[in-house]
Amino acid sequence: MGFFKKLFSGDTESKKAPPAAAPPPETQPATEVPAPATSLSAIDWHEAGQKLFFEQTIRPQVDESLLKFVKSIPSDSGISAGDVLHLAAMVGALEPTRMLEIGGGHSTQAIHFAKVTRMLPGELITADANPSADVTELVDAHLAVPVQQVLLEDFQSLNSGEMLIIDLKKLAANRADVLYVLRDILPKVNSGVIVGVHGIDLFHSSGHDPISPLRDVKNLLLGFFAEASRCEVLQSSPVPMEDVMMSATQQRMPATIVWFRIK
Repeated sequence: MGFFKKLFSGDTESKKAPPAAAPPPETQPATEVPAPATSLSAIDWHEAGQKLFFEQTIRPQVDESLLKFVKSIPSDSGISAGDVLHLAAMVGALEPTRMLEIGGGHSTQAIHFAKVTRMLPGELITADANPSADVTELVDAHLAVPVQQVLLEDFQSLNSGEMLIIDLKKLAANRADVLYVLRDILPKVNSGVIVGVHGIDLFHSSGHDPISPLRDVKNLLLGFFAEASRCEVLQSSPVPMEDVMMSATQQRMPATIVWFRIK
């Protein structure tokens, strides 16, 4: 049984006490979700396809106006410059007719920037009870509710080629919200929908970062990718984006975002 299935199945085998004669096993604090058994290198990230996707889809969208916009986002905004650039570039490149955003604010500004500069007619709906920046004039509809109050039918109304954009960092404060998205929503999203999950850095670790909701969420997300057979990863590697970001911020700032298509 895989990590993600064990996490939600109430698997009793993993709860058996060790034999009395055996030394006590090392345990992790109850607040931390263990890292999935499947490592990053074992997940099929389609690296060759990612590089091609980046060169053909993302890089052509990066111009001086986008780089200037990225630099205009406050450094304490809570969203990385790489994520801002990625969001605007993907929306501009794929031109979705509808977008549902979970967690809004500065990410909404990035999406709106792409809509305006590329003259895209796509509809944008943002669900966030407390967005990090005013989104009133940027969206077609603002659902000022927690994610668990967004109806399943709203997610299932998205069709192939349309987008679901999720700020996991914002959801990290409430673990139940993360579980709701990964367990109850994503498995029921229609085939062909493009999903962008940002705010969680899957690829970098300081090696001594403290136990926190973000590490918990990172492990849950890795478990999801390790188990999910319906995900076709489009873009996740931060390396090409780091090179682009050098011209915008004069520092390497990896994107903390993963884009995938529901099969």
